[in-house]
Amino acid sequence: MKKTIIALSLLLLVTTTFAQEQEQGKWGGLPRHELSLGIGDCLIPNLLYSGHFKPFWGFDPCCNFMDFEDLMNTPTYHDNYYSTPVVSAGYLFRVTKFLWLGANVNWVGIFGNIYDATTDLKINTYRENQIAFLPTIRFSYLNKKYVTLYSGLSTGFVLSDVKNGDTKSLTPYFAGQLTAFGVSAGKNWFGYTEFGIGYKGFINAGFGCKFNSKK
Repeated sequence: MKKTIIALSLLLLVTTTFAQEQEQGKWGGLPRHELSLGIGDCLIPNLLYSGHFKPFWGFDPCCNFMDFEDLMNTPTYHDNYYSTPVVSAGYLFRVTKFLWLGANVNWVGIFGNIYDATTDLKINTYRENQIAFLPTIRFSYLNKKYVTLYSGLSTGFVLSDVKNGDTKSLTPYFAGQLTAFGVSAGKNWFGYTEFGIGYKGFINAGFGCKFNSKK
């Protein structure tokens, strides 16, 4: 009986050790979870979801216009619109060594003032908040201890909450992001840069952390 117990114990030990070695060979100490925070250019959100180009680094004079739809009301015009960058927060879970699944939440703010066309006095404001939720799939084709190279695809929706003077609206739109090339550098804490097209911008960069590595 004792020999049987010893044999079973040895067999269990060998099996466990082999499984650990296999797992280590599969993951190589790579992290399972990733959190990130970044900013990107606002060209796509402004053009597709607002109808005006309002870059955060300047303004667009073409956005000035007069509104004479109702001559009984005071004619008005909007000044230059301003926009924040696209601010992104994301989470990814490594399903296999090369495949990640997760999502990111994005925000863009757009601001402007409304003026009386006869007196040039400010009488109201334009405020728009866009919040996008984008489920994400990512393929990391180079997985090193300090460097990761990857591509990815995100699809989801954006809610545009607009207050244009006394008028309010909430409109949903389809949104997406194709990341043609991305690189992150660092072990537990990392910086990253992505190049692609979509809601997060042509260029998106930031920092993040990785944890729960598979040893």
